[in-house]
Parts: sequence; C-alpha cells; structure tokens
Amino acid sequence: MPFYKLKMTLLTTTLVWLVVHSPCFSHQSEPESTVPTRRALLREGSELLRVVGTMQRKGPRSPWEFVVPSESADQPEFRFTLLPSRTLQEMQTVTDEHPGKNVKFVMSGDLYVYHNKNYLHPTHAAYRIDDSVPAPQNTTETKEEDEDPSREAPPAGQESIDDLLAQFENRTGPLTRSLNRNQIEATTESALPEGTLMHMRRGRLTRDDDGAWVFLFDADSEGLGDPPVTLLPTSTLQSLEKSVAQTGTATPMLLSGEIVLYRDQRFLIPTLFRTPTQRTRLNP
Repeated sequence: MPFYKLKMTLLTTTLVWLVVHSPCFSHQSEPESTVPTRRALLREGSELLRVVGTMQRKGPRSPWEFVVPSESADQPEFRFTLLPSRTLQEMQTVTDEHPGKNVKFVMSGDLYVYHNKNYLHPTHAAYRIDDSVPAPQNTTETKEEDEDPSREAPPAGQESIDDLLAQFENRTGPLTRSLNRNQIEATTESALPEGTLMHMRRGRLTRDDDGAWVFLFDADSEGLGDPPVTLLPTSTLQSLEKSVAQTGTATPMLLSGEIVLYRDQRFLIPTLFRTPTQRTRLNP
C-alpha cells in the first residue's frame, strides 16, 4: 500500500474514534436529580409573618419544631426548632387538647442562628383544625450521617442545645389538659415579665447542672439583683461561648436581650454583649 494511502487511513480511523467517543455521542445516562434534605440557612433577624405550618417533634425527648411544607416537589420543607416562650406553651396546650387532629398554626416569629441551625422565637400563633387531612406523624430520629456536614458542632464538652431544650420541657413534666392559663398570666406580673427588653445589664455567665448557660445579674446599689436567666441559642450566645473560652466565667460582661417565659421559667434571648472597660487608674 502506498505511504500516502496508509497515512490517510490512519487519519480517518483517528477521526472516527474521536467522534464516537466525544461527549456529544456519549450514551451515559444523566445523574438523577435529588431533592436536598435541608433548606438553606435563613439569616438571623429574619421574620416570619403569618406562615402556615404544623408543630412536630422527633421524639418525646426532642424539642418541638415548626414545619412549613414546601411549595414544590424539588424543595424540602422548612423545619425550625421552637424556642421556649408563652406562645410555645399555648401551642402545646392546643395540640394536647386536640389529640389525633391535624392542627395547623398560622405563626409569626423571629429567626435566630446558632451553630449553623435556625431557631424560631414564636411571637404570635393562631390555629385551625383541618379535618380533611390526617394528622402528621412525628418524624423518627435522624441518623448522624443525615446531618448537614457544614453544620458547626458545639464546642467540646458542651451538650447539644437541642438536648437542653428537650430538658427544659422534661424538667417541668408533661403538659396536661388542665393547664391553668391564669397562672401563666400571674407569672408575667412578677419581676422581668415576658417581653422585657434588657439593655446592657451587668453580670456573669455560669453553667447549670444541665450544661445550659445562665446569666447571673450583678446586685444593684441596694444590694438587690434580678433572678438568673437561662440563655437561648442565638449567634450572640455562640460569640459569648468563644469569649468565655478566652476570658473565663469570672469576667463580668454587659448583656442585652429579650426576656421570655416558659412554664414559670425565665429565659433570655441574647442579642448583644460587650466586656466592660477596666480602668487601671483614676483620671484626674
């Protein structure tokens, strides 16, 4: 065979091979699209306004979650861990009074972020009973591998805030149908009622027996102080943990936030803090 014909044959064979193996002619099936298992994190300071959803929990020792269904099949539902408050207590009462019913809540509230997870402080909730749809089943406990890998783990030696929220509920016993709403009203008339906005109060942080962070108020000029409050998960609490890890719990601090009540217990939603300036000498 002449050399030029052999060269043309090799060139043709090479071109055919490149065309057949090109991506345009690939017969590999496209990867199936999967629905993400978790919604993107919402920014702290966001507000829910009259959002419809249900209240669920993963188990008897798990905190309550507000679940908002997705509007499309390719998106997961929203799930927000509910922070203790009078509104949460009232929602639990409604759920307990309608066992087996599909109770839908129309809720408004404020969103917070702690260790890459959203928490919801419910400020108002109305409800309706939907008899056309069966009551949602409480979800089972999720496995460790199902957790968001980008979620920042709590500092070493600290319990999960979810466990602490569950302990807050279990510590006071189960909710009963005979809950006295008047007792809730009476509690708010004492020192630091729910909704009190606390601005730069001086005190110190400590840990209670369950591992939760507690703020101890410094006494006033008359030697009196308000009762301690348990801190709830926010980005400010996360910053407080880092600060205390460096300075220790003996260092005083100035803390701002909002007081909430849950079953006669006081909690604080921390929003701002700073370390007071230490004067080393008297100014003239």
